[in-house]
Amino acid sequence: MGERAREAARLRAEGERRRLEEAWKSSGVGRRFLPARLANYETPSPAHRAAAAACREAVEAFAEGNGLLLAGEPGGGKTHLLCGMLFEALERGLSVRYLAAEDFYLGLRSRMDEGLSESGYIDRLASADVLALDDLYCLAAAKSAHDESYQYRMLWILLDRRYREARATVAGTNRPLKDFREMLDERTRRRLEAKVVRVPKRIPK
Repeated sequence: MGERAREAARLRAEGERRRLEEAWKSSGVGRRFLPARLANYETPSPAHRAAAAACREAVEAFAEGNGLLLAGEPGGGKTHLLCGMLFEALERGLSVRYLAAEDFYLGLRSRMDEGLSESGYIDRLASADVLALDDLYCLAAAKSAHDESYQYRMLWILLDRRYREARATVAGTNRPLKDFREMLDERTRRRLEAKVVRVPKRIPK
């Protein structure tokens, strides 16, 4: 390889590194979890190693629109795994978005309070190749039963649109699966539970 070719390759690599860095910073992942990778997820037990392996397998299926649900008590590293999967997807050229579920609901409410349509908000979230919905176990404090029903309906619309467009959705919940399943209607659960990965709590050393 000649000097010009090497310089061109270096510039391309530098451009790709900057693109990746900017896309990652604008993905919605909080500063605490920007360094999260599947490779640096701590696996103190066979169950944690199995969870990490399942997440690596899931990344391979993102291009086909397949996702998964991470379930387990707080302290297992579900957010780390979600962010690690997003970063690997980004490295593969997929667009990614991270969103805590409560922020999704609060975003909807903000638009309602301002008299704006929720369609643009849903459209942006539906367009990402891979969407991570974290802490999918509670609603933002509902003002009424109607408000609560509206939030669940918008969640269904988002998940179903992504499913129909073959875009992967990964989610995490701290609730026991029994409670989680009771919280959502069957059609919404089906959009989230194609693959369930249990992530046990890590015991402090």
